[in-house]
Amino acid sequence: MERFDKKSFETVKAILNAIPNPVIYEDADGVYQYCNNAYYEFSEESPESFLNKTHHDFKLDAFQDVSFEHTYKNRRGDMRYFIVNKILHLNDIGEMIGVIIIMEDVTDKKAAEKEIKMLHLLKDAFLELSHEMVDFENEEMMLKFLLIKVMSIYDVCDQASILEISENETLTVLASEGFHEEDMQNFNLPLEGSFIWKDIPGEISAAHIVNDIPNYTEQGFPEVSIPITGRPVQSSLVVPVWIGKKLKWIFSLDSSYNHVYTETDRKVADYIREELPLLYNLFELYQKTLRMSRYDALTRLQNRHYFDIVHEELYTDSKMDSASYELVLFDLDGLKIINDLHGHPAGDAYLIGFSNFMRDTFKGASHIARVGGDEFAALFTHIDSAELMDLISEARDVFQTLTFKSESTSFKGGFSFGIASYPNDSEDRLRLFQIADTRLYQDKKRAQRRQNNETDSRQ
Repeated sequence: MERFDKKSFETVKAILNAIPNPVIYEDADGVYQYCNNAYYEFSEESPESFLNKTHHDFKLDAFQDVSFEHTYKNRRGDMRYFIVNKILHLNDIGEMIGVIIIMEDVTDKKAAEKEIKMLHLLKDAFLELSHEMVDFENEEMMLKFLLIKVMSIYDVCDQASILEISENETLTVLASEGFHEEDMQNFNLPLEGSFIWKDIPGEISAAHIVNDIPNYTEQGFPEVSIPITGRPVQSSLVVPVWIGKKLKWIFSLDSSYNHVYTETDRKVADYIREELPLLYNLFELYQKTLRMSRYDALTRLQNRHYFDIVHEELYTDSKMDSASYELVLFDLDGLKIINDLHGHPAGDAYLIGFSNFMRDTFKGASHIARVGGDEFAALFTHIDSAELMDLISEARDVFQTLTFKSESTSFKGGFSFGIASYPNDSEDRLRLFQIADTRLYQDKKRAQRRQNNETDSRQ
């Protein structure tokens, strides 16, 4: 077999030097005999350290393949991705006298492909989030859903959290995944006292990669909570989210490995920063509409429509589970008289005062609603009717001692009530309401008789 001849290789070398990609020439014995200028411009290797060696010397076992992908560090220490192709160099009679190895840098192409794929996944997550919006009771549930989706897109993310910034610029954990719940509940740190503030110069306005996190602890910053895995956080992808002019949340996507987040990861994370405010505004609008449809504007208690919905749900669940519950109807005494004598602002103050009293006194109630002008309703579970009767009777005694004020007038009030028990009084939901209403009417009549007797005795 013909061996490598430096003199006869001069023509081949001239051709290879004209190729803009890194090129290596390997002789028939697998010994590197030449690298073009593009290779030396890219590589940290010197000619002396590379030539006359084989791929075994560099532990490049993949070089035995005809075509393969491989990663290399360039002179700046950046990791680059290459597709390596091997072309046989044959002599005039078809014998192999060498192999030309051409390296095509596909780093930017792979980064672009990765970015497109991650953006598609992130857009799908936001689309799913918008569809699921009606099921989220609050922003914490919505953001927890998004956090889990984001973690699935970043394969280097081992755990993550969403930090909420308070009015006094203190960080607390709104949602997390991969950390101990107790640690997250106890987390409270001034923004300026965090490594996030230290690492990002100026305003926190874009996604940012933080590496070498243990070094910050050595500089006196608070230790980062240890994840459930037990492996300390080494690097984080930090994503600030501004709502209007206020920094509201910071997403912290944490990894137990250092220097694993790329510029592509950071650029994709900026999509969260850009899109979440739009989705949040939509969520807020939906929640406002929902509150208006479910709650009474004056008292902030549930309205009749929503109370009927939750009552039906409780009725269905209780029927299925063979459980019991109590329905209570209330009637606020003297509302019409107060409106006539003192005006509607006084009547409103009376309604608001009674609503607040109910909220504070009946904390064990599953639901409390204003179901009419002076009519209220409540649902109780895990309490029997006799115990509930005592509770409400005592509450009424307290309520009758309260003084309500509106502008220049003050007055006292009272209420009547009726209780119906499921299933003891009825197993029919509408019939239960009728029974409670009848007992409310009877209680109101008793109160009127008591009031008339007291008036007669004073005369």
